[in-house]
Amino acid sequence: MASVITSPQYDPTPTAEKRATKAVAGQKAALAAQTALANNTSTALGNLKSAISTFQSAMSAMTSSKSVLNQSATFPTAGYGTATAGIKAVPGSYSFFVEKLATASQVSYGGLTATQTPVAGTSTLKVKIGASDSFDVDLSTADKDGNNLLTPQEIAAAINGDSKNNSRVTASIVTINSTAQLVLTSNLTGLETAATLASGGVGDRKRAAALDTNSSNYKEVVKANDATVWLGGKPDGTAITQASNTFTNVQDVKITFTRAMMVSEAPVLLTVATDSTGTAANVQAFVDAYNKLKTLIDGLASPGNPEKNVAAGIFAHDSGLNALRSSMGNALRLSIGGDSLVSYGITAQRDGSMSLNTAKLTA
Repeated sequence: MASVITSPQYDPTPTAEKRATKAVAGQKAALAAQTALANNTSTALGNLKSAISTFQSAMSAMTSSKSVLNQSATFPTAGYGTATAGIKAVPGSYSFFVEKLATASQVSYGGLTATQTPVAGTSTLKVKIGASDSFDVDLSTADKDGNNLLTPQEIAAAINGDSKNNSRVTASIVTINSTAQLVLTSNLTGLETAATLASGGVGDRKRAAALDTNSSNYKEVVKANDATVWLGGKPDGTAITQASNTFTNVQDVKITFTRAMMVSEAPVLLTVATDSTGTAANVQAFVDAYNKLKTLIDGLASPGNPEKNVAAGIFAHDSGLNALRSSMGNALRLSIGGDSLVSYGITAQRDGSMSLNTAKLTA
C-alpha cells in the first residue's frame, strides 16, 4: 500500500504581520521623531521662559525702588532688637535708651462652670478694647453642641468666632485646681488696646459675677503698656512714646526693640551704613542671571558642528532667538551719560558672559 505524504499547513498570519509592520515602519519612525521634537521643543521653551523670568526679576531689582544699593542698620551686640535700612536711610549713628516696651494686655476670669444655655436674646457679653471700642457677643447662640449647657470653652469660642472681633482679642481656657479660668489676651500692644469684659448684659447672675471685671475672680495677668524710648538717652534726650515696639522715626530705618534697659545701662548705638557686601550680592545676582540666560540661548541657537558630531541647537535657525542674543550683547556696551556697566565693575568676557569686579564696584 502506498504511503500518503502530507505537507505542513500554511499559516499566512505571520507573513501578513511582517508585511504590515514593514509598510508602517516609516510612518511610525516619522511620528516618533515628530513627538520627540515636540517634547524637546516644549522643554526648551520652558527652560527659556524660566531663565528669562529670572533675568527680568534681576533687572527689576536693579531699577526698582528697592535699588541695587544695600543699606544696613546694626546694633553693636545682639539682644537689643533688630533694624533694617532702606536706600533712603542716611548713614550715621543714633543713640537710644529703651525705658519700657509696649505690652499686650492679658486678663483672667475665674470661677466659671457649665450652666444652662440662656434663652435667645437674653444674654450679651460685651468685650471692651481700650476706652472707646467694644463688640457684643450673643451667648444665647454659643451652645454649639446643643446639650443646653453653656461651658467656659463655648464662651471662649463665641468670643473668638464673633465676626466683629476681627482677631483683635483671643479668648482661651486655663484650668487651675479643676476650675476653669477664661483668659482674654489682646492681640495688639499698647494702652489703648487693653481688653476686658463687661457682663452687664449677661442674664445669669452667677455667670455675670464670674465675668465681672470688678469681682474677686478677675485678675490682670499682664498690664497693657505703651513703649517709651529715648532718642539720645534719658533724661536729656527726646522721649518717644507709642503703642508698638517698632519705630520708624529715623528716615527709612525700621527698628524693633525687644528688651527694656536697666537704669545703669548706657544708651545703645544704632549704626546706619552702606552695606558693600549686600550691594555686591545684589549685582552678582544680576550677573549670574544674565550668564545663565546667555548660556541657555547659546545652546538653543548653536549651529552645531557636524565634523565633530555635535548636533545643532533646537532653535538654531530661529531668527527671533538670534535677535534676542544679539540685543543682549549690544546692551552690555551701552553708555548713558558717560556711564556704562564697565563703570561699575561689570565687564564682558571673550565668550560674551559677564563678570563682576567687586573692588571696582565698591569703589
